[in-house]
Amino acid sequence: MRAFLMAFLACLSLPVQAADSSRPNIVFLMTDDQRWDCFGCYGRPEFRTANIDRLADQGVIFDKAYHTVAICMPSRATIFSGRYFSNHRVGFTYPNNLTFPKKDFNDTYPAKLKGAGYRTGFVGKFGFPVTEEAYHTRDQVTGYDLEEHLSPYFDFFAGNGVHFRGDFATWPEDDKLKEIFDPKRPKNERTLKTGDAMIRFLETQPKDQPFCLSVSFYAVKNDSDQDMYPPHVKEFADVDFSVPENWVEGKNTKLPEVLDHWRGVGLHKARTSTPALYQKLVRRFATQGYSVDQQVGRLVAKLEEMGQLDNTVIIYTSDNGRFHGSHGLYDKAIHYDESMKAPLVVFDGRLAQEKRGRRETALISMVDTAPTILSLAGVKVPERMQGRDYSGVLNQTEDMADWRSEVYNESLFLSKLHGQRRNPKVAEVNERMIAENQSYRSRGVTDARYKYLIYYEHSPVIEELYDLEKDPSEMNNLVDSPEHAEVLEKLRGRTKEIYQEIIIDHAEATAETPAPASAKGGTQNRTPAAMKVPTWKPFVMKGATLLVESAETADGFRELKPTESAGDFTANPKTSNDPLKSLGDGRLTKGIGPVFPNGVRNGAYRIDLGSAKAVRAVTSWSHNYKGARGAQKLAIYGSNATNDPGWDLSKFTALGTIDTTDRAKSEFTAASLRAIEGKSLGTFRWIVWAVSPVTPSGGGENTAFQEFAVETDQ
Repeated sequence: MRAFLMAFLACLSLPVQAADSSRPNIVFLMTDDQRWDCFGCYGRPEFRTANIDRLADQGVIFDKAYHTVAICMPSRATIFSGRYFSNHRVGFTYPNNLTFPKKDFNDTYPAKLKGAGYRTGFVGKFGFPVTEEAYHTRDQVTGYDLEEHLSPYFDFFAGNGVHFRGDFATWPEDDKLKEIFDPKRPKNERTLKTGDAMIRFLETQPKDQPFCLSVSFYAVKNDSDQDMYPPHVKEFADVDFSVPENWVEGKNTKLPEVLDHWRGVGLHKARTSTPALYQKLVRRFATQGYSVDQQVGRLVAKLEEMGQLDNTVIIYTSDNGRFHGSHGLYDKAIHYDESMKAPLVVFDGRLAQEKRGRRETALISMVDTAPTILSLAGVKVPERMQGRDYSGVLNQTEDMADWRSEVYNESLFLSKLHGQRRNPKVAEVNERMIAENQSYRSRGVTDARYKYLIYYEHSPVIEELYDLEKDPSEMNNLVDSPEHAEVLEKLRGRTKEIYQEIIIDHAEATAETPAPASAKGGTQNRTPAAMKVPTWKPFVMKGATLLVESAETADGFRELKPTESAGDFTANPKTSNDPLKSLGDGRLTKGIGPVFPNGVRNGAYRIDLGSAKAVRAVTSWSHNYKGARGAQKLAIYGSNATNDPGWDLSKFTALGTIDTTDRAKSEFTAASLRAIEGKSLGTFRWIVWAVSPVTPSGGGENTAFQEFAVETDQ
């Protein structure tokens, strides 16, 4: 091993070879559930991660990298696709339990690199199902053929699906791979097997072709004896690990009560709630981290042997963190750093020595992984990718004044709802959990100093704010601190803005989407999804944002209180019930206002402001009248025509769309398309609300709108 280390360091000091450096090899290494601070290079040498630490010494270690979502399936889909969870919606629990459609997987980094001539490989836990079309799963996808669905994207594969029961598969045909994964080989060698397959990929690599190898270790998740290599267990038998200051013995009574519905509270009691339990568990995770570290050493040695180390980029991270008893929690998903913060070490053999061995404080998100990998390979980044390319941060050519000022995180997994995934009425269960304040779905942002999060489905909402500079362990919630009111308002606003930006053109399953055939020739069960309204596509104009608020009473709105709107209202089809003028009187009532008959699919309301004015906001209020009519699904248009422009919307300016179908059960809902501070949506005389039915055809019910308002500068 000493000889290898000397060879590794000697190789790193060689001059950069420019011959084919524009198409570097890329190795992406990801562990499962490995917490960011379980490494020597992140300040805890007792974890014995010598090879990873050495990569950090000769690369760049990122101190402010974050997961967009801290649970395996959606995190992996985000890393592959460069899209946020609320955009791709590939996860465990309804309604964010879609499969990943092939038309979208064509825009992932492995697919793009293969198309650009790279040899692509994958080893380990894949983690999410790729299917012909997206559909909602009620349970794990069974009868799934990994080679059939994934061989178009990977030349070499050795792994399984895990979360969708894709049986273990390898390709191409290779006797060595069969030997590596011989069923007689002990299960406790799982990390060594992953390492062996990784090395086999390199052994079979053609000399004249660049490669991208993605390795997803099963470690460090799970802590049974069969998951750990016995010789490595002995390395930590007598180690007493340091205990973070926010580790809690027993129950943490300072947590929001809604988290009592999260499985991590009960699991903490069973696994990490005493000093002895904590030490036992951390030793087991350290053992597995050590096994992974040994494979990293093997990887570097093999690349050096091949003469490829100086033209290879190695990225090391995890899919999410793990609490280990911090905050009185076990597991992951919740917004605190033990779960959301990511380890990120990047070694680029092409970098000059003066740009290596440094720490970087730029805010990085795991949604940045795919665009960065493609950029490093010189491959065009698909427009649909939402992350940012941080290769310029890596090689210090980025203008940091233009870099992001915060990262967005979200948590949409509900453990009790996951237990109801086979229930054909899972949508009703979801609504009931929300109504009974059992939902801890959350979103938030972290900037260079502060972290903000909101449990947005709780009534009233629960918010938390932490000063990460003074309180890195997140033990002092500042949400009620008067001196932090401005920071709170800023991050609250950014959370809303970023969320609205990322859901544009989000993934959707339609009622017509077929489920794949099972291995036995049957059809997989799936939860019916709302029918897609023809021609309706999410959109928000540049310089605008959406604000949505719900209230249980007519006077219960905090930010979007009803206001009168001066102007004349008209509609294209005839409406029923109240006269159109009631739409601008500023009064909300429990009932149904002017509404189009069921099944009308091209209904539109319009207001004439009398003259062209700078429009700052367009807002609509609806009431939950007999079920789904409380939801809003509409597109907003403007025209500055002097005379009546008619109803041909192609002659109008599209301003944005609104979709509040996730709030169908709220008593009142308001949705506002608003210009950013100091700007306007444009100068218009006419504003049109073009509405779509909010239930599938058959009923085809339209929204029960109560009020419309246009806010102008005049």
